[in-house]
Amino acid sequence: MASQQQQQQPGGSMAQAGLQQPTLQQLSQLQDFDPVHRFKTLIPQLKESLQNVMKIASLNLAHNTSIDNGIKSSDASVQRFDKSLEEFYALCDQLELCLV
Repeated sequence: MASQQQQQQPGGSMAQAGLQQPTLQQLSQLQDFDPVHRFKTLIPQLKESLQNVMKIASLNLAHNTSIDNGIKSSDASVQRFDKSLEEFYALCDQLELCLV
């Protein structure tokens, strides 16, 4: 009996060693595929992108208004609204994929 218990103990410790906790890299890979985690990480990016879209739209509107009123010439460069809007829509598409 005692010899059987001694033989089972090394096997038992080997089985426990095989069931180690996942490493940090494995956890990050699992979180990348988890739609809920991905959704939660995309929301702050979406918020920032929306703020950027609104800021650029405001600057462009102010710039165009000043040109229309004859205060400024059109030489000054402004940020591209379409690129910031495209970035916002790309994040929306990523969020939609998380929800499907």
